[in-house]
Amino acid sequence: MKVQLRNSLLIFLMSLIYVEISNLSTSLSFTFLITVNESPSTTSLHKPKSRHNLIATVQAIVSAEKAMESSNDR
Repeated sequence: MKVQLRNSLLIFLMSLIYVEISNLSTSLSFTFLITVNESPSTTSLHKPKSRHNLIATVQAIVSAEKAMESSNDR
């Protein structure tokens, strides 16, 4: 799932990114709406002015992982 979220963030070239993560075994669904100023790419992530893209990507991945961990604990 972490790889799917990363790929979604890298593919979209929009200012608003909508990502939905579904866990069919527990019927849980998590939705994220992420705003970025430019699309993250492997080259722009290393530029200081594009650091906010890396932060947005990491925050979304961490949020998704925490949501999945809490749903697995139930």
